[in-house]
Amino acid sequence: MNRPDLNLTGSQIDRLKQVPYTELIEAGNAARQSAAKELGLGNLGWTVIADDTYVMREFTDYAHGIPLMAGAVFSEFGGTLSTGDRKNDWTEQQIDQQLSAKYGDRKNEIAAEFRQAFPRMKVQDALYYAASSRPGVKNLLGRKLEKGTTPVYNYLFTWEYPINGGITAFHCSEIAFHFHALNVPQIRTATGGGPEAMALQDKVAQAWVNFAKTGNPSQPGLEWKPYTTADPQAMIFDATSRALRDDKLVSLITEPAGS
Repeated sequence: MNRPDLNLTGSQIDRLKQVPYTELIEAGNAARQSAAKELGLGNLGWTVIADDTYVMREFTDYAHGIPLMAGAVFSEFGGTLSTGDRKNDWTEQQIDQQLSAKYGDRKNEIAAEFRQAFPRMKVQDALYYAASSRPGVKNLLGRKLEKGTTPVYNYLFTWEYPINGGITAFHCSEIAFHFHALNVPQIRTATGGGPEAMALQDKVAQAWVNFAKTGNPSQPGLEWKPYTTADPQAMIFDATSRALRDDKLVSLITEPAGS
């Protein structure tokens, strides 16, 4: 049942922390509907959400002593799975044309920076790098460190699925590796089921198991250092996994051509 309000005054704002977020959303929606009615409108055109700026800005007290792992994948929603590009079949001329079209006169600068951060990838992969996803990850980890007493860990999954001309790491493409599920027939087809993929799933799954058991995802041969504001480490999961400072991953690629 919708509530017109929570019966709180301005002097009782601290009590909002004790209200379950579902009730806050319910009350917010009721207030929105009431305001729209007073204005003679059918709808104000917005909805109440539990966001990380106001309602969920701080982690709950009990989370301060719980380690956190957070990360992203290389292309998120803007990779070759979405575009259908056969970028691994392009000629050098086509690669140059594509980079010029996207980055303009900053093409060479961005190509050099990309090669430094991702030396094992092809320069045309820069077209699909979701660099804009990195600040959100860093913001989340930074907020956890404000009051947290345990380490936080950062990762970027960059392994390319070797089908359809190469599928750059898309949103949730790392999950099958987390659960060591590459032998599921559909996933085995998508990943190719080769030794490279199988070796990577061993590393990724072991990291997640170690983190769940001990709060530390490191394993023999693959040390995963915690993320700190002074030393923002990230684990790059690929055919050759390695650690890299996260500030190397938030690059000029986030700026549009001509900026």
